[in-house]
Amino acid sequence: MNRRWHSPAVSGRSGRKYRNKPTYYDGKRYDSKAEVFRAQQLDLMLDARHIRGWERQVKFELGVPENVYRADFVIEDKDGISHAEDVKGYMTSKFRRDLRLWRSYGPMPLWILKRRSTRWKIEIVTPALGTE
Repeated sequence: MNRRWHSPAVSGRSGRKYRNKPTYYDGKRYDSKAEVFRAQQLDLMLDARHIRGWERQVKFELGVPENVYRADFVIEDKDGISHAEDVKGYMTSKFRRDLRLWRSYGPMPLWILKRRSTRWKIEIVTPALGTE
């Protein structure tokens, strides 16, 4: 498995509001270096059989069709239990809104990961399943 990553050359100001750099890993574009770091970790966990699998950029409808949320990753652990993950560098007002919707309508737990050097600070949001 020879996976490579690179960050595209950017001349001058990139124009990205939160200074994240789009980065490529294994032929796929990620929104930030932190997402690439997490994808690399997930590949290692998959190779070591700590997880069954993972997908990226999975869409969820939260309540009504207009409320679409896209999780960075969905991971299935070795016991077959799934959770969504979102790698965050900055909590935007849109994400706070999505988080409120997730608490009401999310189909599985959402892990919010904030990178701290080589470690993650993780907040787990558990949806209110079956409370209709």
